[in-house]
Amino acid sequence: MLEKTMYMVTASWCSSCKMIKPKVEATALRYNVPLVMLDVDQKEVRDFVEVNFIMAVPQLVFIMGNHFEIRSPLENGAIEQAFKDLTS
Repeated sequence: MLEKTMYMVTASWCSSCKMIKPKVEATALRYNVPLVMLDVDQKEVRDFVEVNFIMAVPQLVFIMGNHFEIRSPLENGAIEQAFKDLTS
């Protein structure tokens, strides 16, 4: 995994995921943070989801060195705040 990376856990059937994906992608570009999309429909991603106790989609997972945090991007201002926290 990269030093500072944002992961967005999604699903192909998730309408909320589709709705916020463009905003998450644009925010990642603005903050110059690598963004990795993880679709829970893929076997490898299901393993990641289980190991990290991700219970819903969409979720933002950010990793800074040894720090790991999961946040819901659906709360007002959560996407922007997650990227601010990751880059501060």
